[in-house]
Amino acid sequence: MQKKFESLMTNHRRIAAAKGWPAPDYNLTWLKGFCFAHGWQEIYDNWRISGLKRDAPSIDRIKSDKPYSRTNIQLNTFGFNHDKARKEMTTKPVDQFDTDCNYITTFNSSEAAAQAIGGTAERIRRAARKGLARTAGFRWSYV
Repeated sequence: MQKKFESLMTNHRRIAAAKGWPAPDYNLTWLKGFCFAHGWQEIYDNWRISGLKRDAPSIDRIKSDKPYSRTNIQLNTFGFNHDKARKEMTTKPVDQFDTDCNYITTFNSSEAAAQAIGGTAERIRRAARKGLARTAGFRWSYV
């Protein structure tokens, strides 16, 4: 189990560095205490019984656009994190621009944009993440 906590800390530091955020304001000892105080053992035991990756314990940022910190993490399962990330991706507003970067409109999600123009939501998300990248004859950016 020690290796699981070490892996979590390593991932938190790696993600923070990749996003240009400060390193987490907690250490391995604090993280372990936090996890056990918030039901780690029960989640871990259930995962070991089920053997399903989605049942594995995981730490998630409460506000996905903010760095890992003592006040911005929660314990849940890998499945919960995966579902939350998927929902955030599909419900994030996206701006549509023409090829000269003139604003056209804002859609409530990449799915709504794809439906309106006959494109694919995945390609629109990919373009929006890059910021004004082109796909389906338009440029896209997250709001």
